[in-house]
Amino acid sequence: MRSIESESPDAVVLDLGLPDNLGAVVLNRLKQGSRAEGAPAWVVISALDRQEVVSQYGHVGANFMAKPFNPWDLVALIESLLSERQSA
Repeated sequence: MRSIESESPDAVVLDLGLPDNLGAVVLNRLKQGSRAEGAPAWVVISALDRQEVVSQYGHVGANFMAKPFNPWDLVALIESLLSERQSA
């Protein structure tokens, strides 16, 4: 989180499978800050399916990919999110 706050990345890819449930903590911080101008676009990846993620962590929007996934699909999603931000 310090890196996200100090470096202001354009995008963050978050795996919910971080040890000690840190993925949930980071996701909540991202969701809280997502309305701020300059907040990074973010993508959540998980071994859980979308319904399980929503029931455990709340709404994640279109920014979700279930494992396993094609890495090129991840790249395409990030490019799409960044493009949307630039045109807004």
